[in-house]
Amino acid sequence: MLFALQTDAAYTVYFTTNYSSSVPQNTLCEGQQLVLYVSGNQSFDFVIQYKNLFTNNSWTNYLINQNYQNGNPPKEFTAPNAFSSEYRVRYLDGGSSREEYLNVTVNPAPIASVISSTEICNGTTVSLGSSPISGNSYSWTSNLGNFSSTVSNPTDIPNITQTYTLTETNITTGCFNSNDVTITVNQRPTASLTNINPSICKGDNIRITGSLVATGNWTITYSNSSSLNTSTTTISGNGNTSLTYFCSKNERIIKPHKLSKS
Repeated sequence: MLFALQTDAAYTVYFTTNYSSSVPQNTLCEGQQLVLYVSGNQSFDFVIQYKNLFTNNSWTNYLINQNYQNGNPPKEFTAPNAFSSEYRVRYLDGGSSREEYLNVTVNPAPIASVISSTEICNGTTVSLGSSPISGNSYSWTSNLGNFSSTVSNPTDIPNITQTYTLTETNITTGCFNSNDVTITVNQRPTASLTNINPSICKGDNIRITGSLVATGNWTITYSNSSSLNTSTTTISGNGNTSLTYFCSKNERIIKPHKLSKS
């Protein structure tokens, strides 16, 4: 049985969103396709119009110069549904213009907010989402299958690159949305220092020989340990390397202060 909005005319025109059911699908989620069906027990010409329910704009023609032939399957139309709308089909019945009306509510989809894809060093804790919204549920997974969560803003400490997927659902309407974020994990470089004399006399030179195992661009920053004479030296390079650093005569014992990968 089709859903008939009006049967007091000389013949019946059916205007519905669900041809296979007696109950039309009048509530959709943002992004879902709205399909309209028009049929009747006589042949007739018609137009379909719509207007925004919130702004109460005037009627806008969606389809004009349409025709339905009695006995044919219902005519199917994919309608614009970016907002909640009222639709009507206008047709002639015995020389008089008649309308059938259909209201369609479009519920918004959740945002499913995730952070921007980013790069981190292994061992770094990363927060993936944002604050929760009351009435929504959250489901997180990863492409490697080693992570899951049901909170809006979970944390993880990934040791390899992976993509996380959040699906956020409005519990009342059932509308949902999904977004992905990829966390690229860079391995931390390793460095070693040799030939460091544990103590020297003031004015003596000291030589530090080091080696760095890394990929990509890197920098090493040396600084002395004296609060009276603080100075730093930064060396940059690319890939694996060995290096030697000579301290000036007035500097004291030299220690590696900071190691970073850029």
